[in-house]
Amino acid sequence: MSGTAKKKITHTDCQRFIDYSFAFRRSYRSQKEKFDVAMPAYACMWKEAEAIGKDPRLATHDPDLAAELNSRFERWFESWMDRQAFVAQKECPAAFDDTSTPALREAAELGVRLHQGDKSAEIRKRLNDFVSRNGELSQREWRMFTKMIHEHKPSVWKHPELDTFLILMWPVVERFNWTYSDVLDAIQKKFPGRYGDLFDLKAHCNKVLGLHTANERGTARQHPRGMAPLSEFVQQQIPTQADDLRRRGFLGK
Repeated sequence: MSGTAKKKITHTDCQRFIDYSFAFRRSYRSQKEKFDVAMPAYACMWKEAEAIGKDPRLATHDPDLAAELNSRFERWFESWMDRQAFVAQKECPAAFDDTSTPALREAAELGVRLHQGDKSAEIRKRLNDFVSRNGELSQREWRMFTKMIHEHKPSVWKHPELDTFLILMWPVVERFNWTYSDVLDAIQKKFPGRYGDLFDLKAHCNKVLGLHTANERGTARQHPRGMAPLSEFVQQQIPTQADDLRRRGFLGK
């Protein structure tokens, strides 16, 4: 026997990575699914790995790399879900009103979806069920529903592109210990001339978005390949989702 024992591959993490890859590639190629948080999260995981010199294709036989990439996918998935939830709250505050009843919140959400022309199978099913219960709904619930259909206006949102960009890029900030100065540099490159050095980024991240970095005055954790590949990854792969924000009424036509 060899003096060095070969590490046994259990395939638990590798198989999980393969399952992710197969499902997302099939979905992408069929083009049957609309915008979904899993697809862009998977793309961010893959491109981030490449930016720091790792080949995600090797994860099918490398349990350590597979475990790392699975963890990164989950973090990217969380950031995309956070983005979706934040936009939804701005889009229809009444659907997130903790002082309201579940029925009123649902009436508000479905009214907004109908106002936007959402024709997804899930929304159609929920709308049909909601309308079929017309006789059981209170006048207040029905008024909420019709009001959102005909009079809905999203909340005033001062920095929609910036906020969604920050939420989506935060996994990089956390992992590589970026400072607020590093983050400001990234947004100034993404939005030239819009956010100067006097913009209080820390207060905006903390108070408006609930985003924090423990590294306020130090230097970012240096990856062997340096900051440039990560900065390029953020600029090229983290979107502002301007078209989606415009469709929802947060940006001008």
